[in-house]
Amino acid sequence: MGTRFNFAGKVIRRSGAYAQTKSGRNNPPLDLDYGRILIIAEPNTVRGGAGISGELTSGKNAIYELTNLTEFQNFIAIGMWFKAGEALFKPNKFDNGASKVYLVKPFTTTASTLTMDLEATTNGGKFVMKTLDEGVTANGIKETIGSGKYLTAGYAYSVHVGERDSSKYILKFWSSTYTGIAPDGMYIDEISKIQAPPLLLAKSPEFSNFSDLFTWLTSSKEIHQYFDIVSTHIKGTGAVDPTSIGALVSYQVSAGATETTASDDFNKMLNAITDLDYNCVMYKSGENMHIDANTLKIVDHIGTQAKYDKFLILGGSDDDLDASITSAESFNTDKVDLVHGGIKKKSQSSPVGSRSWNSLLHASYVAGRILGLPPQVPVTMKSIDIDGVVDVLDSQRIEDAIDAGVITTNYDDDRGLFIVEQGINTLQDNVNTLNSNSTSHVIQIKRIFAQLNKELVVNAKKDLLSDPNGVNRNTLTPKMLQDWVKGYLQRKVATADVDNLILSWQDVTVTRQEDAYFCQYKAEPNTEIRILFFTGFML
Repeated sequence: MGTRFNFAGKVIRRSGAYAQTKSGRNNPPLDLDYGRILIIAEPNTVRGGAGISGELTSGKNAIYELTNLTEFQNFIAIGMWFKAGEALFKPNKFDNGASKVYLVKPFTTTASTLTMDLEATTNGGKFVMKTLDEGVTANGIKETIGSGKYLTAGYAYSVHVGERDSSKYILKFWSSTYTGIAPDGMYIDEISKIQAPPLLLAKSPEFSNFSDLFTWLTSSKEIHQYFDIVSTHIKGTGAVDPTSIGALVSYQVSAGATETTASDDFNKMLNAITDLDYNCVMYKSGENMHIDANTLKIVDHIGTQAKYDKFLILGGSDDDLDASITSAESFNTDKVDLVHGGIKKKSQSSPVGSRSWNSLLHASYVAGRILGLPPQVPVTMKSIDIDGVVDVLDSQRIEDAIDAGVITTNYDDDRGLFIVEQGINTLQDNVNTLNSNSTSHVIQIKRIFAQLNKELVVNAKKDLLSDPNGVNRNTLTPKMLQDWVKGYLQRKVATADVDNLILSWQDVTVTRQEDAYFCQYKAEPNTEIRILFFTGFML
């Protein structure tokens, strides 16, 4: 029997010459995203989506991904996070903020229900629908203001006489666009209940029989984008009775949604986000940040359980630097960044020309600015799009904040901009930029090594551990792993033409224990320069 050869995907047995073409180029490792934020919402602060223990959606399916400001604000719909979207995505007026925002609600929710029941007559119909958004903020509220009726929260439907055939009817589904009241007592987006027109979500074809309406309901993409159809039922012939349906011309609001906090909901949420690829997490939407049990759970989670290195950004006190300093000293970790003070934004609606916003919005601007920059670019002295600060600090107080690991924003007279004073975290061991235990009070250094390790993990899994023929000591030797790591690190070295994460690397070593390789490397981070000293000599 002749010798067989596997070549170019074929079994070769016949004599002759054969050729194939292969790529001589190894694709470079992936450069991964560094600008993703996770928001952990509090009860009644976000309308979009379901809670981690939701009725229609739950678990990992209740983690929502938002990629631009419009999508974010449409999803959030209400409250301070709606306003914070501007800061997260456009921290200095341009689209150079977060690349993606995830949102999760760590509580138990049920859906709001829309019902039409017109079966009291001989012929008629009934439907029951639930909103995909869950929690009390999905419940519709209809208010009479003056001579008008306004949808000021949640969802509703209304019935209208046909536009072409007045003997028929049209069904319209709506959601409120009113965003609520800010802590300063003014409208969040400066639009009142009367000025906020409801958003038309879906509009039915003209119908005179419920069978036609229900056919449209079950097939409409717009309907299924916002609602889950629980049931439809036709009575008799299904013909529409003008008298009964005529009573539904005003908003028929959704109702019945609930939002509660079960004892294990927060832990369920933490388990669900363990493998989520985000870079920093934001929490708390109150006027001031308080260190509670859940905040400490987040800090512990990102330090010991979460995949890849992450950090938490919080707003401190709105106007009391000493309170913010106390909080920073209590955290004392390079996993937490604390932003002090409320901010001011110009406003035509305000009699004084500007409005004061709480530290959550300030922290959102700083978070957006950090996440919009490559890890090697420090947020120190970077501008953010604000018009003032609530707590104007003198030079001594700014130094107090720096010493305590508190981020502040201050006005730079030379540049005419409000700038982040220094990109620091709450670690109190802050004499050296890098400590012997690998901690650092410099946000930039922590981001650099977080990015290095994340890219090493992801690319090693893709390049080295995904061989369909298996990975063993023969197909992946210590020398192969060592060379791969050296190649990756070299790609991350800054040059005269291209800025990058590190300035140099050395001492890549690989050792084996049982069925694991342990690889160590040393790298010099491309750290910030934040102070220049000039000395002039008189001649």
